Amino acid sequence: MPLPLPSWLIDGLVGVADLVLPGDCPCCGAPGNGVCESCQTALSRAPELVSPKVAVGVPVFSCAPYAGVHRSAVLSAKESLRRDVLRPLGAVMAASVNKLSVEGAVLDPRIEPLVLVPAPTRRSSIRQRGGDVVTAVAEYACEFGAGLSAVAALRSSEQVADSVGLSAGQRKANLSGRVMPLPASGQLRGQNVLLVDDVLTTGATLRESVLVLRSLGARPVAALVICHA
Repeated sequence: MPLPLPSWLIDGLVGVADLVLPGDCPCCGAPGNGVCESCQTALSRAPELVSPKVAVGVPVFSCAPYAGVHRSAVLSAKESLRRDVLRPLGAVMAASVNKLSVEGAVLDPRIEPLVLVPAPTRRSSIRQRGGDVVTAVAEYACEFGAGLSAVAALRSSEQVADSVGLSAGQRKANLSGRVMPLPASGQLRGQNVLLVDDVLTTGATLRESVLVLRSLGARPVAALVICHA
């Protein structure tokens, strides 16, 4: 029985394929390479305040409902391993942070640094997807936004069950006590933190993450997601 390829090799091969092979728009399928201009424009919606089913403990903002171009972009990154959608999503995230700072919803990161902390996921999920999508998007966001940094500080326990079909209460119980700090979390003490994620379903993951971050001495100020279901 052949041995499985390590995740770093899979990620590298996928990245090379994205650069060498021609690809259509990962969002709409239009001919060309990468996200087309029309989809990039559609992705560039201003974030709005949303109300998760589970109280998160900080304001939560979403760039769009889980539909249309935003849904296609997330699925392309997570299910189809399209790396060419990650940088455009990073630009969207950075622009959203800028918009929120202009509105006073978060501090201006050019004045007081802001750390983007990706919502936690299981190591097994990262291996299956060939990489951590949300962390990659957050790191790209830092290229576009002055004063932004990204720290992968949290991980979900492998004991967290697949949340598909679970109610808000069940998701909350499923995650309780199962979000763990990584070694990099030591950098967050006293820092302003913006939690980021791809899809908001109930808010259970964000809630547990906020609790852990506060226990580490960090200051979570808000959460931002690419889209909400």
